[in-house]
Amino acid sequence: MFVEKCTSAKMKNSMCEMARENGKAERINGVIKNYYLRHWKADNEQMLRANVDRAVNLYNFQKPHTAIKKKTPIGLEN
Repeated sequence: MFVEKCTSAKMKNSMCEMARENGKAERINGVIKNYYLRHWKADNEQMLRANVDRAVNLYNFQKPHTAIKKKTPIGLEN
C-alpha cells in the first residue's frame, strides 16, 4: 500500500522491497522519527523538512554512539 501511494504521487522510493534487506536504514529512520521528530512540532512540510535536516545533523555531528566508542559518526570519519 505504501509503495502504491508513493508511485501514484510520483515519488521515487529508495527502500528495498523487504525491510530486513535494509536494516541499517530502517534503524536510523526509526531513531530520527522516534527520538527527534516526534518531540518537535511541524505545522507544514517546510517545517518537517527543516526538522529532518536538524535531526540528521544532530545524529551525525553531536550524538555520541556507544557502538563506535562514544564518537559521533562524523567524528569517527575524521
